[in-house]
Amino acid sequence: MPASLTYRYMQRFRCLGPACDDSCCTAGWRIDVEPERYRRLRLLVHLDPVSQQRLASGFPQAPPNPVSRDKMTIHLDDSGACPFLEPDGWCWIHRRWGEEQLGDACALYPRHLRNIGDETVLSGSLSCPEIARLVLLADDALEAAEWSPGETVRERGVDTIAFDAGDPYHQWRQTIRHMVATLLQGEEPILFRLYRLLSFSVASRSFFYRGTLRFSAGRLTDLFDRFRDVDYTGRLQEKFSSLQVEASDAFVVVQAILTARQALPHYRRFADLLGSIEKSYEGDGYQANRPDFRQLMNLYAVRREQITTHTTVSLDHYFARYARFLWLDQFYGAWPNLAEYVYRVLLRMAMARFLFFSHPALHDRSRGLTQERVEQILINVIQPLSRTIDNHPQFLAALDTTLGKCGRDQPVSWLPLLMI
Repeated sequence: MPASLTYRYMQRFRCLGPACDDSCCTAGWRIDVEPERYRRLRLLVHLDPVSQQRLASGFPQAPPNPVSRDKMTIHLDDSGACPFLEPDGWCWIHRRWGEEQLGDACALYPRHLRNIGDETVLSGSLSCPEIARLVLLADDALEAAEWSPGETVRERGVDTIAFDAGDPYHQWRQTIRHMVATLLQGEEPILFRLYRLLSFSVASRSFFYRGTLRFSAGRLTDLFDRFRDVDYTGRLQEKFSSLQVEASDAFVVVQAILTARQALPHYRRFADLLGSIEKSYEGDGYQANRPDFRQLMNLYAVRREQITTHTTVSLDHYFARYARFLWLDQFYGAWPNLAEYVYRVLLRMAMARFLFFSHPALHDRSRGLTQERVEQILINVIQPLSRTIDNHPQFLAALDTTLGKCGRDQPVSWLPLLMI
């Protein structure tokens, strides 16, 4: 029987319902309901004409007698909200008949269930505000914990991730998990720790990759020992401090990706965040209609310096948790090598840092920069960013197109992301 792994933050998670400040019920996502559950709902309302009409209005395209191959999709309103969302913030179906009558998508979110080899992993999505708070604000949030698959709502919601038990690249996932956790720990600045992780992953590419025939356990262990050696770490820090890269190149990528999201429908929270940031930079002389990315980089650097030197809040603790979450969120084995997966982490970290340090509320001198306020701004950045990049296929397609034009296959071109 597969081992079961989860994290402390998932043990603490409880849906906030109407108290949620960015409900998944209004996110504009496609919501499919299994045909058998739709048929059950029809039976539940068959003696109540009013409820019959409400159910039918939510499924205007539903066939009279749906079969298992049919996709029953809820028809969202013009704002992207589910029609079964009540004015007080509760779900009409959940309230009347309980969670067991919800479709799998609604019952499982924000949970992710994945079978990876001999392990079943339960994790959560930062696109949920409560998950974001639980992950980013607690020191022990990402500590491993056991759980029983029977505790989950729907076991059939488990995704089975491609896993080759004969491939060392997959076989060594437990060891890699430990190695990466170690490299991301420490008192050094988080950007250096990410640089160390990137350097480790690039150094492993010659022998540790998907389908490798060159793998050596001793070689991987020796490489890891070198990167955690105190003297080697010191030399690596000197190299990192002396890096001369053009960070404006990274801003071309980040700005293109962030701007592309504004064209997508429904989810205004992220577009409004981008709009407020852009407007604040215009107040500093930046012209969004004639972008000068070197100027933007300089303006951003000033803002970041102001925050890091005028607050006693240890921001690196939050970004370190975010980095570790990003690593654990997916199985690296789906990427050709570790470096490709680390790139995914670097890109998301760069976007999050740009949005956070640029946030107008962070620079409002009329209000004190307390820890509570810093944490609220951090959540207000990372949660909508995660909702955007994790739940919109159109955006992910645009992301791949943009990155393909920016030399993403060359690790040296990734270094500017560490300057943000």
